[in-house]
Amino acid sequence: MDEYRNCINIGTEYNSVTLRHKQQLDKYLGNFLIAIHLVAAKTLGFILRRNHSLHPLPKHILFIKVMGTGSALMAADGITAIKIKYPDTKLILLGNVSVITGIRPAGLFDEYWEYDDSTFLKAAASTVKNLFRSWRKNKRWVCNLEVYSKLTTIFSLWTCARNRFDFFFNEVSFRKNINTHPVYFNQFSLAHDNYDRMAEALGAEVNSAFEFAGYGKTGRVNTGKKYIIISNTCSELARERLYPDDLLVQLCIVLYGKYHYPILLSGTKNDRHYYDIIIQRSRLKEVPVQNIAGDYSIDAFLSLLYNECLLLITVDSAPLHYAYRLGVPTVSLWGPTSPVTRMKESDLFKAVYLSVHCSPCTHHTSVLPCGGDNFCMKTMTTALVMQKVDKVMSNFG
Repeated sequence: MDEYRNCINIGTEYNSVTLRHKQQLDKYLGNFLIAIHLVAAKTLGFILRRNHSLHPLPKHILFIKVMGTGSALMAADGITAIKIKYPDTKLILLGNVSVITGIRPAGLFDEYWEYDDSTFLKAAASTVKNLFRSWRKNKRWVCNLEVYSKLTTIFSLWTCARNRFDFFFNEVSFRKNINTHPVYFNQFSLAHDNYDRMAEALGAEVNSAFEFAGYGKTGRVNTGKKYIIISNTCSELARERLYPDDLLVQLCIVLYGKYHYPILLSGTKNDRHYYDIIIQRSRLKEVPVQNIAGDYSIDAFLSLLYNECLLLITVDSAPLHYAYRLGVPTVSLWGPTSPVTRMKESDLFKAVYLSVHCSPCTHHTSVLPCGGDNFCMKTMTTALVMQKVDKVMSNFG
């Protein structure tokens, strides 16, 4: 197991370097371009005096969400309201393949434009390609859902869209002077509310919650379910969100010992080998644990969650938001991010959060205070998790 941990650490380090390169490019190239474009944007705005009202209505709205399927799902209420407000407008999503794959089953968008950021050369080519695509769309608006990125702000400006909607706060305050409709992003409020305010800036009114077609959240029943599903996987951003291996093994043992439901370990195909090693641990040999990482498409996974999952236990990642939209009972585990800004607790939707002194750190600092030694997750004992599991299980009998 120690050898496997070393392999995982090497792989994680490789991914984090890749992510750091993207962040550094966004920071340094973004700052350079912002400095140039601030003056140009203000000058041209003064000279051209373009009409930035919400009339005439748009024919196309381009949404930018390069990374983060979970964030796209949190914006679903607002995007649905925009679809209702502008029924004849085509909604387009620009994102990486992961976001597009994860959000496509929601049916929120009419078109999907892939942004390939696998290498810097492909990212540059993809940027140019998508710019040309945007220029061919008449009566276009652009809505940037990336909260922290500088380069997506520049891309939004380069589309030359008449109306450009963007979030701003202290770290990206320059957006108020570049795009036409800046919306304040409150980092301490529920993210869903920020996305709702963005929809309101586009003239839409958010009156209802999004539901996946064919999956009535209020109509779901918890009888006849077959499995408890555990998802201990996340994107390359803040891998410190993951629950430690030893605690994961112990949780599986205690869960089965108390509730006697088979356990499914879910994730992408990249997580399959990791789960195989977990299952081979000697203490799990008597527990019916199955590795389903990579076995399901998103559509099939949604069906599994809705129809066969009694309880989901997950870290802060996309499955949490799928479960929320489907009404699946969930216990979520939080460390370097805070549940206060990502979810609303209810009888069937509980969070385990130790609220250590340095949390939340992700999204607030580029250098983690713990240096990657995520004691916010390592000290989250099985007993603490089971307290919330027991509470959720008792709430639906």
